[in-house]
Amino acid sequence: MKIKLRYALCLIALCIAAAGLFVLTPAFAQNGQDFGSNWKGFYWNNNNFQGQAAVQRTDPAINFNWQTGSPDPAIPPDGFTVRWYGSFNFAAGTYTFTAGADDGVRVAIDNVLVINKWNDAVGGFQTGSAVVNLGAGNHDIIVDYYENVGNAGVQFYWVTGAGTATQVPGSNAIPTPTLPPGIAGLPPSAIRAVIIVDLANIRSGPSTNSTPIAEVIRDQQFRVIANNGANTWLLIDLGDGRRGWIFRRMIYLYNGDWTKLPVSQEFINPQGVLVDVQGEARVGVLVRNGPSAKNSDKIGALNQGQTFKILQISRNRAWVFIDAEGLRGWIFLPNVKITFGNMGRLPVGNQTP
Repeated sequence: MKIKLRYALCLIALCIAAAGLFVLTPAFAQNGQDFGSNWKGFYWNNNNFQGQAAVQRTDPAINFNWQTGSPDPAIPPDGFTVRWYGSFNFAAGTYTFTAGADDGVRVAIDNVLVINKWNDAVGGFQTGSAVVNLGAGNHDIIVDYYENVGNAGVQFYWVTGAGTATQVPGSNAIPTPTLPPGIAGLPPSAIRAVIIVDLANIRSGPSTNSTPIAEVIRDQQFRVIANNGANTWLLIDLGDGRRGWIFRRMIYLYNGDWTKLPVSQEFINPQGVLVDVQGEARVGVLVRNGPSAKNSDKIGALNQGQTFKILQISRNRAWVFIDAEGLRGWIFLPNVKITFGNMGRLPVGNQTP
């Protein structure tokens, strides 16, 4: 009987000790928070995303407290980086996104940087928030994290509604896009644009050669600001502090005479854009110094399965410019398997970037 009592007391003591340890660590999970699911996680065993990720896995949430440990035996406890990618469906509305880390964390939504705490944490754990208005549909989210030394932990979640965006002194958690003076001075009109295609790119200028800065879906509505003078491209207000150009055939216009809108052909310079597209060779493939099999020279080759970063896509959408650990050149797109990121956000051009 005494042995059983002593055993029970030992179990109670162990539970109390375990509870005490939990209280001493960051309590990450809270009610009402959405952590997403099925995040594609890429883990590097260095602090600058160099080379191929040492670990690739699916994480159910970005909600980790490794303390002095590491995410995986292939990853050191200090000096590592992680990038998570996810695409999630949101109802139209306002959301508050929050990220915390020891050490650095940054978050991009639809390739626009909204939280930027890319510095060593002061006091062990730093957080930042951003209030973002989202249209209905899928939105891409990229979360970057780095651990320098000491304890390691990271968390990302969102809640519905406009909460209080926390700031760390000296940070720039919600950067404002820089607009050319002519565009910046044009207020939105009463004219509305309704998206009439399943998916359309919003671009930095009135041309298909301009960089995509956002994606919109059928039935979304936006206020119109200007046209390009030929009535083929319209500048719209995305409602979250950004503006961009959309092709006329992608929208239906109402609530006014859109031919009398102010005229502009100026480009927008979106700040804080994170474009990270990665791929691998489906087969052995030649690397060329131009986007053509006839009018370019061979400068190298990739083996089947070799990975690389994709930096640009050709104007005819048939070639991509890649960086395979220093080997930079053009390869034929059908030979490429996209393993990470969104091809629709790549810069377009035929010149070596």
